Amino acid sequence: MLDVLSQKNYLFLGSRMKRLAERMQADATKIFEANGHGKLLPAFNTVLAALDLRGDATIGQLVELIGISQPAITRTVAGMADKGLVRLTADDDDQRVRNVALTEDGICLVAHLKSTAWLQIECAAKNITRNVSGDVIDQLTEIERRLEECPLTERIHPESGLEIVPYSEELAPDFYRLNAEWIEDMFVLESSDIEVMKDPQSHIIDKGGDILFVRNASGDIIGTGALQPVGDDGAFEFTKMGVSSTKRGEKAGEFLLVALINRAREMGVQKLHLLTNKKCEAAIHLYEKFGFRHDAIIMEKYAAKYERANVAMRYPMNTQSVKAAAPVEVVPAEAPAPEPVLEPVAETPSQRFAISFSPEMDAPLSLARGYRSDILKRAELREACNQDVCFMTFVADGIELAHSADTVIEHLQSLDGELKKLRHDGEHLIRFVGDAVGLAEVRGEKITLSVVAPSDEIVGKTVQLRYTDQGIRLGEIGVFPKKLVIDEFEASITRVRAEIMRVYRAL
Repeated sequence: MLDVLSQKNYLFLGSRMKRLAERMQADATKIFEANGHGKLLPAFNTVLAALDLRGDATIGQLVELIGISQPAITRTVAGMADKGLVRLTADDDDQRVRNVALTEDGICLVAHLKSTAWLQIECAAKNITRNVSGDVIDQLTEIERRLEECPLTERIHPESGLEIVPYSEELAPDFYRLNAEWIEDMFVLESSDIEVMKDPQSHIIDKGGDILFVRNASGDIIGTGALQPVGDDGAFEFTKMGVSSTKRGEKAGEFLLVALINRAREMGVQKLHLLTNKKCEAAIHLYEKFGFRHDAIIMEKYAAKYERANVAMRYPMNTQSVKAAAPVEVVPAEAPAPEPVLEPVAETPSQRFAISFSPEMDAPLSLARGYRSDILKRAELREACNQDVCFMTFVADGIELAHSADTVIEHLQSLDGELKKLRHDGEHLIRFVGDAVGLAEVRGEKITLSVVAPSDEIVGKTVQLRYTDQGIRLGEIGVFPKKLVIDEFEASITRVRAEIMRVYRAL
């Protein structure tokens, strides 16, 4: 098939890079969904990462750290604050400056992402770009070929040959051996160590804890770690983690740490901490990398059990904003088979539907939901769009070609500003589709919506704001909960943008 972007390599270099980025972003979105973060807006990730790396920052500092415009950062931060992920405070020296900090929910979310979606996407990106050579065009061509051959969703596992092995009585000697090695190498085996290491079944497994092992490609058990219940308040200690000194270059420690964190989530652990020593610098750095935070309260409460313990850390497990991790495996979605013709289910002629494509080049378009009408083939669609990708709506009479995808995206971005108004009390003018202007009266947790300058299409009607492919769709009169309206806006924007990306990829 003729590919215009690759035929005119340097003329359309930016467009080709954008297309590749959108394809990779689509796969990344599937990975986020598989880990329970399907509603996490992509823009949130860069701000979360920046705050995690730097700590608290002002809006201006975030602009410098991330390299995008201040209005975009301001909109993103406002959305994150509304979700309870960041906290905004006025600067002590300049009340016009806003400081941004992660909330406890934000901290928990970052920790979760580090051991799931972020880690998997980073692994997949390394895999698909490994040993790519040549100039930029050669590199783009090779990455596109690899992505076509195997998407990012199937590249999320490290190619280390390591595997996690659950505890069994046969592995109890390995639990003792691996821990005795590192403790005796740096410290002295204490009575509390020996008691647990000699009988892990009684002290860990039988009490509701767990022990995992790492096996390398040669079949050797080279590392272990445990989740041990402590006290009667549901707390668990991340403990007895060691890797054979002769195998530390195989990244078994990081592999094991991630597995134990995710195992703790599967077990429903709400409180997780660890105790260590300042001499274990590499281990402490690893713990910090994956979300453990130094904690004086943990130090005071638990450190007395080991003479060597002078560092205490807590893992931010307990939050309602982070769902339990889904299984690590991400199964790629199969292309839907062409659907049979169904009777129309639209309540009005203007009802709009999402679309999906079947994999064959000239296969007809099929509806993801609703009904099929006046089927077009892709070649006919391209001609009708004049070689421009169009976002489409399905109406009673067939397929209606709407704005180009770029136009829709720009329109949605401009409407982000309208949505921002609804977060603050007062009377706000809101732009609707066409020339309609609406009045949104925001009072506390309620929003009253009405049209004050309607177009011919909506004379005499009041509206409920709803984002669609062409802007905002008319709804019903009423007073609505503020959170419900805002959540619906955001969810609709996300769906429309995802649908546009699907159209791009399919054509």
